[in-house]
Formats: sequence, C-alpha cells, structure tokens
Amino acid sequence: MLSPTNFWMCFAGLIYLAAGVLILRKEISAARGWDKLITLGCICVAVPLAVFAPEHFRGPMFVQNVVPSWMPARAFWPCFVGCALLAAATSLTVRKFVRLSSTLLGLMFFLFVCMIYIPSALAHPKNRFVWAYALRDLSFAGGAWALAGLQPDCIVEPRPRNNRNG
Repeated sequence: MLSPTNFWMCFAGLIYLAAGVLILRKEISAARGWDKLITLGCICVAVPLAVFAPEHFRGPMFVQNVVPSWMPARAFWPCFVGCALLAAATSLTVRKFVRLSSTLLGLMFFLFVCMIYIPSALAHPKNRFVWAYALRDLSFAGGAWALAGLQPDCIVEPRPRNNRNG
C-alpha cells in the first residue's frame, strides 16, 4: 500500500501527464520526427514538478530541515515551494505564461543553490552529495531558463529606425 504522500505524488504526475497530452494532442499529431519530442518538452518538465510538489506538503518538519536557520517562518517555505512547483507545473501544462513561470522556476532553483547548497558545500567541501545537490539544482535552473528562452514570445523583432536623412 502506498503512503499518502506517495499516492499524491503518483496521482499528481499522472494527472499532469494526461492533461498535458490531452491539451497538446493536435500539436503532437501534427509534429513529425524529433518535433514530437520538442512538442512534449513542457510536459516533460511539468510532470516531475507536479510529482515532487506534494512532498513539500507532507509536513513542515520533512523539508523544513533544509531551510536555512536564518530565514524567518521556516515552516512556511516548504508549503510555498510546493505551491510554486504546482503553479509552474500548471502553467507549463496548460501552456499559459510559460516564459514567466519557467523564468521564475529557474530563479527559485538558482536561489536554492545560492542560499542552501553553496553554503553547505563550503562548510563541508568533501561531502560529494552536497556538491551533487548544488549541481543538480543549478542544472534545473539552467533547464528552466532554457525553456523560457525557447518560447516564441521572447523573440523581439527589431524596430525599423526612422531615418531622418532620407
């Protein structure tokens, strides 16, 4: 039998996967070759976010130990991050505000690296797991920012200049 946390993690992942495929079914069927994989890119990011969001609601003590001691309201931050993960997953699944949500998602992961993992890695430089977590979240940030940069609304057409000389 699954624990309640594991159930909600699996349930959230399946819901977001099904919703994403349902929403993108026309684009997926129209795409050819590798373009099908590119079309599924947002879903491939959204599903893991939805899977790990319920883990942050499991109980403040479960994730609260990772929150730096100098941060106020330490019980609040795990719930906030869980909500942020669900919001980003929802945005990516329904394809609304993708550029904004993936930019903010990348910022959140980058702040994790700066506030949690780098201080921990400097305090324990021989602990390879701390370095692995730092590099993992840094790659998550880079991936989210790359996804933001790939969105069509981020391409700005240059304006023609008014030439006063003729």
